[in-house]
Amino acid sequence: MPLAEHFLGRARPDLSLGESARAALKAHRWPGNIRELKNTIERAAALASASVLQSADVLFDPGSNAEASPGAPGRQAPPRSLEEVEKEAIEAALASTGWNKTEASRILGITPKTLREKIERYGIKR
Repeated sequence: MPLAEHFLGRARPDLSLGESARAALKAHRWPGNIRELKNTIERAAALASASVLQSADVLFDPGSNAEASPGAPGRQAPPRSLEEVEKEAIEAALASTGWNKTEASRILGITPKTLREKIERYGIKR
């Protein structure tokens, strides 16, 4: 949950994720990927009334497929390549850190060298 904790720390450093919130975040399918995670965390932080977020505080985007059964028509996004997902995660981490590559690599769980290589491979520009 490093990325969720990062978004929470930027939104409200005084909050933390409780176990039930972590479980809800892990169980979600994330059809909107990084953007949906960021929006979900920011919404929870804005509406929080306690210092620890619980599952009741985590509200997913309308139309999200968290509760959809596998194969439910019209509810699943088409599969995306790992490269597309990875590029989006890198772009989101860089944007959220103001292009601090050391911090972005920590959030992503990769070395700064690997991050630099992936930025070059995917042609990611500021």
